Amino acid sequence: MVWLGDNVYADRMAVLGDIQGMRGLYRQLGENERFRAIARDAEVMATWDDHDYGRNDAGAEWVFKDAARREFLDFWGDGAADARAHQPGVYSSQTYGFGHQSVQIILLDNRYNRDPYGDESDRTILGAEQWLWLRERLQEPATIRIIGSGIQVVNDYSQWESWGDMPAERERLYELIRELDVPGVILVSGDMHHAELSRHPNDAAAFGYPTYDLTASGLDQQEAEELPNPSRIGPILNTDRKFGSVVIEWDEDPVIRLQLHDAAAGALHLDHVVRLSQLQPA
Repeated sequence: MVWLGDNVYADRMAVLGDIQGMRGLYRQLGENERFRAIARDAEVMATWDDHDYGRNDAGAEWVFKDAARREFLDFWGDGAADARAHQPGVYSSQTYGFGHQSVQIILLDNRYNRDPYGDESDRTILGAEQWLWLRERLQEPATIRIIGSGIQVVNDYSQWESWGDMPAERERLYELIRELDVPGVILVSGDMHHAELSRHPNDAAAFGYPTYDLTASGLDQQEAEELPNPSRIGPILNTDRKFGSVVIEWDEDPVIRLQLHDAAAGALHLDHVVRLSQLQPA
């Protein structure tokens, strides 16, 4: 179970340094019986976005970011003993399975090092150390890689944050995948209050093969309006009970199913099928 940020809405609590308020919201989440059931049945990985980082749309300038990181690691990790306590951000990775049936999950931190919005072309989202870390992770053995970001990567929105706000940084991500000839990469993202699947319109300009971004957020959030997305595949899902899943069927040419589930209707909303052979460097 991957939590992609805005896992608690603590920005109002932390805006004045009220870390006790943030801690209380994590406590409330931890005591929720449905959350406890998920945590019992599945291994959990998490990153954050702005609302559990502590301030709406905040980046590296956020003065309470280290206090927020401590609360994050106390809840999602091993507290002060967590390796993320000594790195600039809460980015992490984990590989599941073995050999040809292995999946690497990489969760990025798009808050801790992100430069303020502006016109400078050298602005960063990840920061120098996280970029080096990501390069190393992408060279580890894995058959399929799922890269998680708190904000959308492929789609551009005018009133919401996305990697499109810093196009040079997004191009750096695409170039890194192409440079290392990394196959089998799927993007997953959060932030939006609806669910959708996006595909980059130009394979050569992205990973060099079909580049998908599966957005399924939040579990209990709904948009006030349905926003346009020219990169969307299939219909948008905009209910307050939804989730996404990546289902892998292992065979000679593994099948990857990118799914959106309408839990309110008890229905599978989208089931987009792609084979691993399609996600290979040109």
